[in-house]
Amino acid sequence: MKKIIFIMAIVFFSRLFPGSVLAQETIRVGLYYDAGLRTNAVLLSAEFINQQGLDVSLRLADPVVLPVTYTHASLMPVNQSAPLVQVGAGSTATDTLQLARETKSLGYKTYLVYRSDGTAFPYKVWVEGIEVAVKSAHYPSAVAVYPQGDLLLLNDNTQAEVGLIIDGRVALLLAPRGGVTRVGASGQFTRNYEGAFEFTVSGGRIAVVNTPGMEQYIFGVVPYEMYESWPVEALKAQAVAARSYAYVNQNKHRALGFGVCDSPACCQKYAGFNGDYVNTRRAVEETAGKLARYNGKVAQLYYHSNSGGHTENSEDVWSNPVPYVRATPDPYSVNDSLLIHLASRTGSSSQFPAKWLYTHSRQEVEDMLRNNIGVNIGTLLEIRSLNQSEGGRHLEILVRGTAGEYTLTRSQTRSAFNLPSSLYNIIQAQQRVHVVGAKGITKEVFVGEVFATTSNGAARAAHSSDSIVLSNGSRTRTVSKVASGFAFDGRGWGHGVGMSQWGAYEMAKQGHTYQEILTYYFRGISID
Repeated sequence: MKKIIFIMAIVFFSRLFPGSVLAQETIRVGLYYDAGLRTNAVLLSAEFINQQGLDVSLRLADPVVLPVTYTHASLMPVNQSAPLVQVGAGSTATDTLQLARETKSLGYKTYLVYRSDGTAFPYKVWVEGIEVAVKSAHYPSAVAVYPQGDLLLLNDNTQAEVGLIIDGRVALLLAPRGGVTRVGASGQFTRNYEGAFEFTVSGGRIAVVNTPGMEQYIFGVVPYEMYESWPVEALKAQAVAARSYAYVNQNKHRALGFGVCDSPACCQKYAGFNGDYVNTRRAVEETAGKLARYNGKVAQLYYHSNSGGHTENSEDVWSNPVPYVRATPDPYSVNDSLLIHLASRTGSSSQFPAKWLYTHSRQEVEDMLRNNIGVNIGTLLEIRSLNQSEGGRHLEILVRGTAGEYTLTRSQTRSAFNLPSSLYNIIQAQQRVHVVGAKGITKEVFVGEVFATTSNGAARAAHSSDSIVLSNGSRTRTVSKVASGFAFDGRGWGHGVGMSQWGAYEMAKQGHTYQEILTYYFRGISID
């Protein structure tokens, strides 16, 4: 009978949480991470709701569990201009909390405080109020306090419990007794998360770290890096890729106090728990614990939205060669059935994200060069590819103007022009002119394609000039070579390294397994 009850308990809890909830491994995730500022200390306030309760502890040299539980709490830095009065202090949290609760029963807005001030009484009881009034009413020895430095304030929104004020240098932990925790922040997203939370405050901003189990984390990544409605084998491939990435990078942001962040601009998009995602649940559970390996070591699996028909060698996009990340033809990302599907989704004839076309005036391109990479070349005369990768992406592009020239390399060939990928053709909008060529044949060409014949018969373009003089023997005409605009006709979306997510989608639709998908995009890996 006991065995039956135990088995039923396992089934119950495994249904309650996605993934392998019995696994002990956790991962530290920095929430609300700002990839531009490289910090997760960005919040002015946050709100937490968990109907089963959130237990509180302090991460000290010897962790301290505070005997308080909240179901609905809000966090913010302490307003240092608010009048606060200390009515007592103690050496332990338990004894000081008893005084705080007695004080609250007298009608005061009361806080249990922890200050790492080096005294024998680090726990205090503070109330909101005026020193004179508090002294005369109940506490003759009360003294006004003027907080300095970063302090974190936690309020019980149900008003049932005292609040907390914690030294900002000390991490405050909230651990759910069960279920999911709803987290919201002013001006930010509101989401549900599993696992515990850790808070610090710096410069008046709150930093939040979530510590879910590894499989809970993967459940919070997969449906936001792919679509929940996609074939389950594609979702499985994404789950293994996300898990392998997390394993390799679990100390990426160690200096900031967490492992990975929730930003797709830096790590992987992590958006917490959604119980409606049954396809994702299945994909994560059926690949639980599985990692990609190369030569026995866990392999970091890179991925992007759409390869445009060909993936890239890692060193052609970044700098370091990765032996299992090689340029690979990828017809799955651009085949006809996928293009029809993409066009039906977007209503676009350009079939985003497999194909796209962007047009800009010359002035807009000049502004992008200045704003994106800090290059001022004056009036833009020419954009010309100097070198391309095996997959056709630009490795070097020359931009030439009246004030000089500059060579864009690798990722700059994409970021300089705000383009989805570096796989594109450059089309310059120039005037057309009629020229007489060999054997007296007249043809119409772009002015930038006009070549002059020198005395020794060599033909060359005058790249140093921004205009060209044409003559028919009786009349001359000066024509500007300056383009009025530029079009970028491209394919693919993202860096092009590793797995194409839309390619994985199409492979899964055609009946390929997740193992076949991953080993197609990554050479020589094993999955176990």
